[in-house]
Amino acid sequence: MCRAMEEIGNEIWAEAYAKGYAEGLAESAAEYAEKFAKLCDALTKENRLDDVFRAASDQSFAETLFEKFGI
Repeated sequence: MCRAMEEIGNEIWAEAYAKGYAEGLAESAAEYAEKFAKLCDALTKENRLDDVFRAASDQSFAETLFEKFGI
């Protein structure tokens, strides 16, 4: 995974943890990071880098993309 994607993943994890993600959701942070990495890979292959950055800051958008890509 490239450094930028790793930084995005770390930022998402930190934000989610602060919102109670670790306590409130069934998925673990590691599982979410794996899903997000798969999403980043799929979006990068389609040259959709703007969507990578949007998904990093908008969890609802990320969830929509997970569903669209079957992740």
